[in-house]
Order: sequence, then C-alpha cells, then structure tokens
Amino acid sequence: MSIESSSKLNKLFRAQPAGGVLCSAWLADNGYSNDLQKRYKNNQWFESVGMDALIRFGDQGEHLPL
Repeated sequence: MSIESSSKLNKLFRAQPAGGVLCSAWLADNGYSNDLQKRYKNNQWFESVGMDALIRFGDQGEHLPL
C-alpha cells in the first residue's frame, strides 16, 4: 500500500465511528476511488454490507438491521 493510500486509510479510520456504515458513493466523492475501496476490502480493512455500503472489517454495523 502506498503512503498516500495508507494516510487516507488512517484519516478515514479517525473520522469513522466504530460500527458506522459508509456509502461507496460518499467515499468516491471524498477521494476514495472505487479501486482504492476494493483494495481496502481485499486487504480486509473494510467489508461490504449490502449494495454499495462498507463497514470496518469485523464491526457489527450498529445501524444495520439484524
């Protein structure tokens, strides 16, 4: 992972509350390309929850219906 994408990941982790759900479109609008999002999922930093939504890997997703 490049230093730039690592820095972006750290910034995202600091900004995102635990259990929060992120929208892929919001991420793309804020500089996290679809390719970068895919890399984050492949490296198990985030996982998909439904269509175009991500949570931190291993989080329950507090705002998701059970």
